[in-house]
Amino acid sequence: MVIKIQWLTATFLWIYIFYRAVSIGITQDEAYSYFLVKTNYWRAMPGSLNTHWLNTLGMRLFLWLPGADHVWKLRMLSILSWWLYSFSAIKLSTIFKNKFIGLAFFLAAMLNPFLIFYFSLGRGYAMACALSLFSLWQAFRAIHLQEMEPADWIKVFLPASIAVCANFSSFYFFIGVSSVYALHLLINKKASILFRPTALKLKFLIVATSIFASFSLLFIRYHTKDFEGSETSDLINSLFYSQIRYGSYVTASTNLIALGLILFIVLTIFAFISCYQYFSSKNLTIGIFSIFVSVVIILCNVVFYLLFKTPFVYGRTGLMFYVVLLPGFFGIVDTLKPNRNFLKFGLNSLMIIIAFVFIINFYKGFNPDYFSEFPVQADTQKGLDYLQGVNASHVGLTPWHFSVFSNYYSKAFPDKYKFSTVLIDENVLNPYIKDCDYLIVTIPDSGKNKLLSSWNLKWYNAATKIMILSKNK
Repeated sequence: MVIKIQWLTATFLWIYIFYRAVSIGITQDEAYSYFLVKTNYWRAMPGSLNTHWLNTLGMRLFLWLPGADHVWKLRMLSILSWWLYSFSAIKLSTIFKNKFIGLAFFLAAMLNPFLIFYFSLGRGYAMACALSLFSLWQAFRAIHLQEMEPADWIKVFLPASIAVCANFSSFYFFIGVSSVYALHLLINKKASILFRPTALKLKFLIVATSIFASFSLLFIRYHTKDFEGSETSDLINSLFYSQIRYGSYVTASTNLIALGLILFIVLTIFAFISCYQYFSSKNLTIGIFSIFVSVVIILCNVVFYLLFKTPFVYGRTGLMFYVVLLPGFFGIVDTLKPNRNFLKFGLNSLMIIIAFVFIINFYKGFNPDYFSEFPVQADTQKGLDYLQGVNASHVGLTPWHFSVFSNYYSKAFPDKYKFSTVLIDENVLNPYIKDCDYLIVTIPDSGKNKLLSSWNLKWYNAATKIMILSKNK
């Protein structure tokens, strides 16, 4: 019965994901990926973090389907990856001995609005998270069956390797899986099995993935310098606070800064607990495995920052870190066995509270009309259609709207929009504005009066802040 309710929940969320993917306008990151694919600009792809190779391949495949290049085609790989993610979350939720912990884990994995958002978007983050969680599920199977042979662990490494192709930030996860597996063999004095012929496939997979990811990241870091990550050198704010900030709708983000430090402290405590449990028994659990991988991810962030000045993963690039933390936190808690009834009651109550927090957070973040992370461009197509309907001739577009028009709308629907466009700066209102008969702008309320003194407001959405203006006659 519980499994059926979980799949019903996953289906409801998929409908929500699919509806948003079909109905909400394209974002600038997706538009640039589309531009690279549509124009076969393959030479630019190795130097851009925007590529997300697996996502790019998915875009290319789905664009071959009949009909216009509608935005749902660009997002279909992410949409479909939800089922792999849901399968892995449901399977992992059943392994906990305490069913309240399993419930809290399931809801924490499924109801994060920030994570759900990327399953509606044509980017690689969703697929990377789905593959990472699936890799953790396969790791549990290998651990549960006490499998240590390299051939048995290919099922763990393969999805982790493909996750790197989905998004390069998953390379941290891949290094974590590789390091913990090697440590497990070393502690159990089984490292020699890596030199057997049966280990050749796994070694090839590890070496090939590492070379590909390292070369690609170094090329981007030093040649194109198109690198994404936190602008701060504060590790805790980057890895921990950013996940709380972007994923939380319950409390204003300014009140959550301390939670990042608390989360780091809890992980540190759990890391010591994991070390004690592992080195005293030399047996892995999914909780210990995930905590160890999380620690390696943190160490990779520090080492790469010191060696290459690589920014710490942050926000969306850190989503795979969030996915890895969940089995670790809940898995370690599941190993605790309170011997008093009031402690058991307290633990179960805490899990119920966590479950309700995620339910309320999802409810507050529920938004079928536009992406909260990219509200500005949600109405761009509506604005373009309006301008075409009023026979606009020369339209000024601010950077947010100009990027999606030039990279996507003008190429996906080349004969639809007859007006010419020009890029304008909404902050300084550059001279090009005087030649426009219409504008699509997004400015704060404080800047409206100055602009409206010489332009007529034709259309405005208070939620997304988009305005269509026409020149006074």
